[in-house]
Amino acid sequence: MTIMNKLENISDTVRETYDSYQKGKSIQEIAKLRGLKETTIYSHFEVLILNKLVELDDIISSIKKEKILAVLRENNFTNLKEIKYQLDESISYGEIKCVLAFIRPQTQLHQTKKAISKPSKEKLKDTNKHIKFILEPENRNVFKKLKEWRRSIASKKNIPPYCVFHDSTLISIANKRPKNKEELKEINGVGVKSIESYGEDILKIINKYSRINSISNQEVSGTRTYDKEVHERVELTKYLRTEILTVGELTKYIKNILESDRRLTNLWVRGEISNLTQHASGHIYFSLKDKESRIRCVLFRRVSKHLNFNLEHGMKIIVKGNIEVYEPYGELVSDISNWKD
Repeated sequence: MTIMNKLENISDTVRETYDSYQKGKSIQEIAKLRGLKETTIYSHFEVLILNKLVELDDIISSIKKEKILAVLRENNFTNLKEIKYQLDESISYGEIKCVLAFIRPQTQLHQTKKAISKPSKEKLKDTNKHIKFILEPENRNVFKKLKEWRRSIASKKNIPPYCVFHDSTLISIANKRPKNKEELKEINGVGVKSIESYGEDILKIINKYSRINSISNQEVSGTRTYDKEVHERVELTKYLRTEILTVGELTKYIKNILESDRRLTNLWVRGEISNLTQHASGHIYFSLKDKESRIRCVLFRRVSKHLNFNLEHGMKIIVKGNIEVYEPYGELVSDISNWKD
């Protein structure tokens, strides 16, 4: 299939990203040029990689690519959030999506392992360094609290978080759950000075959140017990695990969950147009509804200028876009990139 034939299979907004890429623009530059989020531009590159219009190695460094592949080789993850949890903070959801697009055949998803199996010996040697730093599921809460603590220390000292401890070290600490400083000293990446500075804090976190996990597991797993003491401890655990969020924090949390779900990018939705407003700026706002619900939609000027028919109240239409959260109002919005009348 020629490049022109491949371009016919993608939407105008993805093609516009491809044109900018062909002019030598980076993902960050394209996002700024088009007034879009980097996550949206990465979703465009996901489509371009699937259609073999762009090479993955031109988008993502080989080190990041091999880290992601190492996690995929050793786990059977299908959820982006699970994959992201195993990787360091420098790797974005967009980069993970691009790697998944690279290894995913367009016909059968079960062929994924063939696409990522048997790397060269040099690559295998490099990726083996990362495989041993896999976080065990039952230790995720401890790891999360260790990262929060690290972020606080780094902020106070005005240094990058990795200067306190690398993610791989925190994963080892969470998995091994040291009970004292001697056991903590056995973990790679924890030196004598680190133990002097942070040892007490780390052991307090391990002790507190390992105990909470243990109590919760006792409640879920096993044998039902009506022992009064255990019941009181479980109730205390529930209280300790309750977090009071600000409205902004809640909105950001919801936004991160939505943006990590591949099913909510480049999806088609059918509905009826209502509350249609055409702004002087060229943007078009409307709601897409059916008998059960409605969702707000926006056609930005860069997209609406390609519209070859007039939108009307009550019109039945099929649109394609990404589901996003508009943070100032905490509203769910569909950013439209294509349509069928």
